[in-house]
Amino acid sequence: MARPIDYSKWDDIACSDDEDDAKDAPHRLPYSSDEISGYKVRQNAPKNDYPKRCAAMGCTATAPAGSPMPMCQQCSLVHYCSKQCQVDDWRRRHRKECKSAQKEFSRPPLHHNRAAVMFIYGWLDEDAFFSLQRGSQQEILREFVTAGQHSGWLMLRLRQFHDRSFCVVGLHNPDNPQGSRPRCAYTTGEDGAAIYPCFMLAPVARRGAEMPCCPRNPKMLVMLEAARRTLKTAIETCMKDPRHRVFPVSFVTVTDACDTLFWRKEVVITEMWTSSGLQNRVWYLRPSIDITLSNALMEASYEVFGHELGQILAERWASCGHRIISIPEDYLRREAWQRNLVNRIATDGGAVGLDAICEQKAWRQPPRPCNVRVSADGGGGR
Repeated sequence: MARPIDYSKWDDIACSDDEDDAKDAPHRLPYSSDEISGYKVRQNAPKNDYPKRCAAMGCTATAPAGSPMPMCQQCSLVHYCSKQCQVDDWRRRHRKECKSAQKEFSRPPLHHNRAAVMFIYGWLDEDAFFSLQRGSQQEILREFVTAGQHSGWLMLRLRQFHDRSFCVVGLHNPDNPQGSRPRCAYTTGEDGAAIYPCFMLAPVARRGAEMPCCPRNPKMLVMLEAARRTLKTAIETCMKDPRHRVFPVSFVTVTDACDTLFWRKEVVITEMWTSSGLQNRVWYLRPSIDITLSNALMEASYEVFGHELGQILAERWASCGHRIISIPEDYLRREAWQRNLVNRIATDGGAVGLDAICEQKAWRQPPRPCNVRVSADGGGGR
């Protein structure tokens, strides 16, 4: 077993004139051996190897990485040091959190992402989660390269999980070989596409802060900027390792509240080395066409027909999926969006449903009085 290095003999290296001492000194942080103990160094841990701690309120019991610790038998997501701590925590809060955690674990974008669900509920600290996430990202990129693919699509979204707002970056491999089922992917489509809905997860607000509804709210703008920085980190992560390098497509899909970044004309700029040297690479953001059209038509339905009739029509709009926009330039053309809206209404019987809803609204409204007056020549007029 190798002996640990004694760093204390290099504490005064800056005051020494001996070139041999400076040459033999290891590359390390510029702190003395007494000071370095107060700093935290993050390291990548093996997958699912993390220090465990008891989730009961007021309990500080922990277990080192690799050591077993009892957990809830229903969700298998939270650890306890004793049976008494588990009973007390169940009565206080876990009774309510257990089912919601299982629901998040069973649906996208956190589908079967155990570390992510534990993190959003506060059962896993940040250092342990981000360490596990880096290991998961390496496995995903390795699957990409092993399948012979070096390009993928990214998707950015903002979501409220439990009591905190997060941004989620998903990775999509549309050219996954037919018949291949990647181990890290959430699902494979009929065309064989591999979907990684939670490639990167990061908080954008403190716990207990609600996500504002208005896109112009200052708090929402801060969250969107944090989401944009997270997207930049995800792009750099994809291209960092030369052995498993994946180049994201230049157009990143933004959904949910993140589509505000497109309407604000935001972009992401990263630096990358090329044959000509270090150059800036621009990544453009574009909204999901289907989601944008559905949301626009649903809001119009509620505004025109009210909540009851608008809900019936909104369900019909959500089931339509045809679109016209096919080239990047169309995203900036008002006429292209207008053609899409008209086409969406006429698709899958949407126009017929709109006529039926208009007829129902007409029957529900009371008749308006019509004032008729008779002219001198016997003719009628309004």
